[in-house]
Amino acid sequence: MNNNIKLWTCPNCGCNYEEPTFRCINCGFDKSYKVITVLGSTKFRKEINEWAWEKTKKGYLVLTAPFAKEEIPELENYRVLLEGIHYQKIRICDIVFVFNKDLYIGESTNQEIQYAIELEKEIKYLSDEK
Repeated sequence: MNNNIKLWTCPNCGCNYEEPTFRCINCGFDKSYKVITVLGSTKFRKEINEWAWEKTKKGYLVLTAPFAKEEIPELENYRVLLEGIHYQKIRICDIVFVFNKDLYIGESTNQEIQYAIELEKEIKYLSDEK
């Protein structure tokens, strides 16, 4: 028996198969991890993290803003760096997801959406999921 073979469990149908296959042979689920960058207000961080966890369990690589200025006082000193990193997340993702709870889209999020449009990214909205 070869101990180097890894079994992968499909999050969609639960079947097991050997790596390095990136597509479930049972249901067709693609394990090549689509990248989603989440845009939205940090006032919805708890809900965003819950949403991101559900997507992660389904095989997506989810990128969010990990910090809020209310949590880290020195964050303002790193604003330019963090904005650059966040815009890089938009550049490298497959899908931009706008967490527009109660249809709220703030000024920064709106600017990020415009940037994603310029890059011709696929954009989805929380309000469309309901």
